[in-house]
Amino acid sequence: MKQFTIMIRRKYLYHSLLLIISTFSFILTSCEKDFEWELPLAFTQKNLILSSGTGTTHILVYATKNWNAHFVEKVDWASIDRLSGKENSEIIFSYAANYGVNRKVQLAFETEEHLRDTITLVQSGEISSSDARLIINEQTVETPASTTTLDLELDTNLKYDLYRIKYLVTYSSENPEENWIEEVSYDSEKLHIKLAANPTYEPRSAQVRLAISIPANTINGGQKVVTTSTTITQLGKE
Repeated sequence: MKQFTIMIRRKYLYHSLLLIISTFSFILTSCEKDFEWELPLAFTQKNLILSSGTGTTHILVYATKNWNAHFVEKVDWASIDRLSGKENSEIIFSYAANYGVNRKVQLAFETEEHLRDTITLVQSGEISSSDARLIINEQTVETPASTTTLDLELDTNLKYDLYRIKYLVTYSSENPEENWIEEVSYDSEKLHIKLAANPTYEPRSAQVRLAISIPANTINGGQKVVTTSTTITQLGKE
């Protein structure tokens, strides 16, 4: 009789343990499903590092509503296969080979509930940021009052990234009578500057600065700025 009672207790404990495990598994599965299906807007990755060669990558978008996507800035080296999607979907991001320095693009997403988020993609370049070269050979220039064009030698290996180079003109006078540096352009060999003739008897000067920002090809890495400049002094008329 005692042995029979022990067997009943063991059987009861066994079934109780199975019930607890089944209940826990059901709760865990339900939580996982809720987590997967109730994300208003999320991605498998928000920061991606791409190789320098041509390629594609798949981006999984999790959403509970319809969504739209677009590039934050216009790019000609990357594309996506769709501009909108419904709930959980996939985007295929395609990119061309990068023969220059690292470059970055951002994809912006917005749901019909007006939730917004972005993904950042950095493509490595064949030229490292430490090897990037941008030098105006003539760092100081003195020119007569009548000069209206300057072509200065530019030493650079960034011919594939010229469109990313920005320029800034800073005048020595806080309130110049006019912006006498009228136009700045550049190619892989020259810096071209158009300036107005100096109508006064006083010399004037300005600095022309070129710069390019190169993102790091690591997650959370900082960007490097490569810069060069020249100071132009235009003499007064005689």
